[in-house]
Amino acid sequence: MTQDVIEAVIVSQSALIAALDAGDVTAIERATQALSNEIQRARDGGRINASTGADRVSYALKQTEAARIRVNYLADRNRQKIDDLARRRGASQI
Repeated sequence: MTQDVIEAVIVSQSALIAALDAGDVTAIERATQALSNEIQRARDGGRINASTGADRVSYALKQTEAARIRVNYLADRNRQKIDDLARRRGASQI
């Protein structure tokens, strides 16, 4: 796997994080697909070689964690809104 593959993953991750932060569903869908494509490209590239740069791979892993945290936060927030709506209508929670 080459440095450009890792850099493309990082760019895609950054676009996804920005879309999540903006709450733009269309941009989230587009960024998710782009990231999926880059991850597949990285998988197809095989093992990470020494010239790839451990610092960039480490950064990509940190970006993955940053995106995961945002997704979990948004999922929890939506769950709270659904629960609140259910309480307001008098329905029992599932």
